[in-house]
Amino acid sequence: MWFLSLSSGCRCSSPSLAIVKHLARTAGYDCDCDDYTWCEVLALGVEDQIGKMGRVVYGPDLDGEKRATYLKDARPWLAYYEQRAPAGNPPAESGYFTSGGRLTWVDFTIFNFLDAHKAFAEVKMDGDERPVDDFMAEFPRLSAFYKRFSQRPKITAYLASERRAAYSLPKKS
Repeated sequence: MWFLSLSSGCRCSSPSLAIVKHLARTAGYDCDCDDYTWCEVLALGVEDQIGKMGRVVYGPDLDGEKRATYLKDARPWLAYYEQRAPAGNPPAESGYFTSGGRLTWVDFTIFNFLDAHKAFAEVKMDGDERPVDDFMAEFPRLSAFYKRFSQRPKITAYLASERRAAYSLPKKS
């Protein structure tokens, strides 16, 4: 799950789409392309899937079986976005973005979801001896988007920084 930390000191966990859109407009990452409706569809789909993952992660009795079921059930959604993800190999300076030919808040939203999904798939769980679910291998376009986006200099620096909290599951009570 993402954790928004601004240079002003403002910090919030999993901000709503309203907050993300407001911050995007103030930072120049808003969707002003002809595909605005498509941007909304992408973002709402991500928000829905993050909610489903949250219900599993924070639900009662999380175990390896529930995680495996969630990861299996998420695959059709990922396949849908895989089919619609950009194809090709654009020059590194132009990036590999979802809409409008430039970086938008939707790209951050999709990257965040893929990053959280990947972390949830990889986190070690007590008593679960299953191999790590390498779901990204099934989705080469989403994998390429994730890889390119994570190589953006500021994203790379953040992912390696102490500011980024390590992914962990909630403590069982």
